[in-house]
Amino acid sequence: MRNNSNFNPKRGRNSTLDAVCDTLENINLSNKTKNVKSNLCKEEEQALKDLREDPTIIIKEADKGGGVVIMNKEYYKDKITHMLQDNNFYRKLDKCHEKQAMTKIKQLVCGPLSRDLTSKEKDYLINFENSESQFYGLPKVHKSNEIKHAIENQNNVCVTCHNPTDLCFRPIVGGPNSSTQRLSHLLDILLKPFCEKVSSFIRDDLDFINQLPSHVNKTTKLVTLDVISLYSNIPTSLGLEAVKFYMEKFPDLLNNRFNQTFILEGLKIIIRSLLLKTITSKLKERPWVQKLLPLTQL
Repeated sequence: MRNNSNFNPKRGRNSTLDAVCDTLENINLSNKTKNVKSNLCKEEEQALKDLREDPTIIIKEADKGGGVVIMNKEYYKDKITHMLQDNNFYRKLDKCHEKQAMTKIKQLVCGPLSRDLTSKEKDYLINFENSESQFYGLPKVHKSNEIKHAIENQNNVCVTCHNPTDLCFRPIVGGPNSSTQRLSHLLDILLKPFCEKVSSFIRDDLDFINQLPSHVNKTTKLVTLDVISLYSNIPTSLGLEAVKFYMEKFPDLLNNRFNQTFILEGLKIIIRSLLLKTITSKLKERPWVQKLLPLTQL
């Protein structure tokens, strides 16, 4: 784990390499072929342009199935606002906690608990430009009865269902440059070996098939469960206790350069401070987003 190198070798070390660089630098890229034939007709291109420039709609991919959902923006806004106003999982913050989280991460990475971290690892964890995360919701069209009935009745590749009342959204926090992203990356690598020790762990579909018994009783019933807001419903203290339990039970799986306290303290910073971060500043220009900006998850 390290930041990208900015090293640029000096010229004169290898004549062949210098010749290749000179050739590439002198290529005229302005002579690109302009008469590129589009694979879309004019009507399709105009339709896409109209959708892209329409300020009254918002386009999202469906949570499952690979569908594309075009929604009324006010409808989407009301649904997301209602989700964030659930006091069981969300609370208001007076200000963004990005800087506070970054300060805690620096204290952890530069403190005595991380004395075995290499200089490149420390540089990777704290020396980067971080930004606010973006919160959005993916429509769960596969769980809406109104949409299901519309699909059955219309029997078309494009189904119309105006503002279904039973449509729910999967909350997504996109933060590739958030303050906790790189620490999360490190902890994910360190904790991944413990997942296989959990009795309920299923790697993929093939692993599930392999774990099915070759013979079952005729009276056996196959039961499936769907947990609503799974990660939001996991108590922070219980999650930390579970991680500690498996690290103590299987100490050989933990990289010997890292101790349990470092991992648990890192998890506390991520889980307690920034499970759900502030909506990206790019949306601040929209008036209705002002109400959503202070919200974050407990």
